[in-house]
Amino acid sequence: MAVAKGNLHLYLFLYLTTGLKKSSRVTAKLYKAWLKNKTPDNERSYKNYIKTFKRLAHECEAAYYREMFDEKTNTIKQIWKNLNTVCSFTRKLS
Repeated sequence: MAVAKGNLHLYLFLYLTTGLKKSSRVTAKLYKAWLKNKTPDNERSYKNYIKTFKRLAHECEAAYYREMFDEKTNTIKQIWKNLNTVCSFTRKLS
């Protein structure tokens, strides 16, 4: 599957769940609050939340790719197709 450069952002984070998307919005709100009022409490709450968010996002990404390249459920042909999809974001020329 070739992806146009303008639509690349739609395919980069396929592993994000709705919960992670909501957490991302909360992270942005905490960051804005920290920038607005530079209190140690705002900084601490933002940094703790972003640490948890990054860990969960990494776990979701690993689970997504683990499932995509699982040898037990996918054939070799499907694994190579997935690998080419992940590694190449070139535009198809008509």
